[in-house]
Amino acid sequence: MKRILYATICLVLGAIGILQAQNDDHRLCGTTEETSRWLEQYQLNPGAYPKSDGVIYVPTTIHNVGNESGGGFVSLAFIQDALCAVNKNFEPTGIQFYIKDTIRYVYRQEYYDHPDFATGRQMIEENFVPNTLNTYIVFNPAGAAGYAYLSSDILVLGSRWIGPGTGTWEHEIGHALSLPHTFRGWERFEHFINQRAPRQVNGVLVEKADGSNCYQAGDGFCDTPPDYLNRRWNCNTDRLSAQQLDPDSIPFRSGGTLFMSYANDACMNRFSKEQIAAMRANLLTQKAAYFENQRITPLIDEADTVVLQFPAQAQTVSYEQVPLEWEPLEGATHYIIEVSRLSSFPSSSFTRRFVITSENNTLTVNGLENNRNYFWRVRGFNGLKPCDVRTSAVGTFRTSDLTNLTTIKSLEGIRVYPTLLHPGETLRIELDMPESTPMELRMLDLSGKLLKAERLQVMKGTQTIRFQTVSVPKGIYLLSFVAGDRVYTSRIAIQ
Repeated sequence: MKRILYATICLVLGAIGILQAQNDDHRLCGTTEETSRWLEQYQLNPGAYPKSDGVIYVPTTIHNVGNESGGGFVSLAFIQDALCAVNKNFEPTGIQFYIKDTIRYVYRQEYYDHPDFATGRQMIEENFVPNTLNTYIVFNPAGAAGYAYLSSDILVLGSRWIGPGTGTWEHEIGHALSLPHTFRGWERFEHFINQRAPRQVNGVLVEKADGSNCYQAGDGFCDTPPDYLNRRWNCNTDRLSAQQLDPDSIPFRSGGTLFMSYANDACMNRFSKEQIAAMRANLLTQKAAYFENQRITPLIDEADTVVLQFPAQAQTVSYEQVPLEWEPLEGATHYIIEVSRLSSFPSSSFTRRFVITSENNTLTVNGLENNRNYFWRVRGFNGLKPCDVRTSAVGTFRTSDLTNLTTIKSLEGIRVYPTLLHPGETLRIELDMPESTPMELRMLDLSGKLLKAERLQVMKGTQTIRFQTVSVPKGIYLLSFVAGDRVYTSRIAIQ
């Protein structure tokens, strides 16, 4: 946390006429007038810093913040769309952001709607993940649209101000990667723009229209035009501001295309070349630990999709624990699993959603209702392209109490022996099937908890299979064989 240097807080307001005096009491931004210490050193000699021609992939930890009752969280689809838009806007920079591990959920009202930066700092310190760009999505980030710490690993975003067509996320990333506002020095400075600008504001040299002092004044970049506008402003059809006067009374217009300005969202679409070079150098030096042992997963092939494996379509399963399984999707870094009472998978209590990393291609769902039909699907995506989602076909299953055999059909032709075993002893199962059939073999304790499961493809005729009980502790268990809506259950004991 020692990297936290200067906070920048950027409030989104409606368009304010930039010709009016900026003398209202509402503080638009709470940043200091300083640049980051790292940027001060960089701008003295940019050529001394390392460069890279390749794409820099930045690991991002997303903290989705809500309240203790589970309300207020933004949807995964919203996060995907917003991050996808960010990556699109960052393509010219050669920087891309990917979701590191899984999305983290923070259940705390005072963080979800925090009125001050002290509370925000506490949220950050409690949930911070080293060597990643920590992004906290909240409802109210201290009365701002978002804030970041210059040249740091931290940014906090208001959920109302991010998403496609907005520039808040891009703006705050710029701060975290060392960039100041294009109007550096003018924060909280009152000025009529039709008057000649002073030589200094808040101890910072004012940049001249001819660029003669561009490396010493303003934001320290010469390819960002002078900018004195510290309120949100509308650009004209050329994406330029209203006319301003520099310290020599030379008229000029600020460029509205830069994300680090306060132009309205529709105006902004880029970072300058010098800003890009600074962000890349910041990543390659101050944030070099991001890339230690980094493994970039190849993207998902265009022809691939997710294939469901278990339960089989319309299969009956135990309502208490439902093991879901699908084929691993090459290139996927995350899976979204949805289980719903309705085939439309609405965003309501009828649908449960889970997000896991691609290290697993199974998920056990607990607590479903008994004797209900359910729909389920799996969506896989690669964090490098979070909007490129591959969705499986919709599967169905029905829940039941598999310990109550009066509610389902009996499965015949099965003999289990021995029913009294020593720890680690192999259980033998003799099957005499009238036809080939897929089957699942499950071991449950007497409470119905699933301990072990194996999927089988049983052939027609007589056969013997073996079921290992290694690592199963002593006790009494139910062994269930499920084939469609038919079930056979045997009680066994390990002593």
